[in-house]
Amino acid sequence: MAQKEAVSFSNPEEDRSGVPSPADAEPPFNNPSADLILRTSDNVKFRVWKSILREASPVFADMFALGRRPIQPSQFDVDSDGGGDHKPSLSSSSLELEPILDLPELTSTTLRCLLLTIYPPPTYAFTSLDDLKAVLSAAHKYQMDAVMDSLEDVLVRDFVRKETLRVFCIATLYNRPSVREAAARRFLALPPVSAAEAYVDELQDIDARSYHQLLACRRQCASVLAEATRTLSWFQDGAWVFTSLVACGCGRDEISRPLRGPDGGEVGRHIKRWFIAHYERCASALQDKPCGEALEDPALCDQALREATRCDKCRENVHDHMRIFMKSLREYVDGKVSQITTGIYCHS
Repeated sequence: MAQKEAVSFSNPEEDRSGVPSPADAEPPFNNPSADLILRTSDNVKFRVWKSILREASPVFADMFALGRRPIQPSQFDVDSDGGGDHKPSLSSSSLELEPILDLPELTSTTLRCLLLTIYPPPTYAFTSLDDLKAVLSAAHKYQMDAVMDSLEDVLVRDFVRKETLRVFCIATLYNRPSVREAAARRFLALPPVSAAEAYVDELQDIDARSYHQLLACRRQCASVLAEATRTLSWFQDGAWVFTSLVACGCGRDEISRPLRGPDGGEVGRHIKRWFIAHYERCASALQDKPCGEALEDPALCDQALREATRCDKCRENVHDHMRIFMKSLREYVDGKVSQITTGIYCHS
């Protein structure tokens, strides 16, 4: 399997006039037998095969079909490197053996990243979200749908955890629902203050409705989880150490609480106080971070375990039973959150 290439490039040297000196791209884009040269804004020449570009991009396919009359993908107003719309143009050498196609809106860094996503085998490895963002813009402009789809996985896998709001904005700009949902779910894991005060420049690229929807999604998840954790009716009944089925000297709640019975109905059980306090701490954590990740803190169970292990009866199985309960609670919370985020971002 080909090793993925980490894209990191320096600009070519400039001559005294400030115009970059001509330079050839590094392999695999320096093959003299290629049938087209793409020239970037920083004067780097990429030798490529028309057939590959034709298959990857209907814009390039139309351009080649028109010969010297390159088309402008004017239906897309998103530009790769932040400039205005630039029309790719075939130079006067286009009738020679080495036709040159100027791409004044693309730097050599962006073009190399873009080409590495379509040249077999794909060998891109993005080291920054800025690089990926530029390639997404170029792929969008040239209608490279397969590239856009493949870069969705990169956005989620490599960047959504550390640059959550930026990824959300980028996914919104390019209408990538699955990435928007992944970013929205990760946004739930931010502490309340961080979520409220988060700002990135990409917010300028989306409308207020989209950002409001992101905040509303967080509020809705918190509200639904607050209601869901008022009871234990979702949890399967059994001989758990925290219920009255395991008799011991631990104090228990005088009010019977419902658990899910074997037939799907409710079964009333008295719950021990140390566990009720633990469940309330879980509910509180889910208000700060309304997602399953809030339950991953190992310290969340510490107090309950300390209290339970003071009891000769409870200590026998409390670690196993708490592990089962927390796993079930995580799955329950994830299911509730998924219903909300999928409904908002994948069915809108």
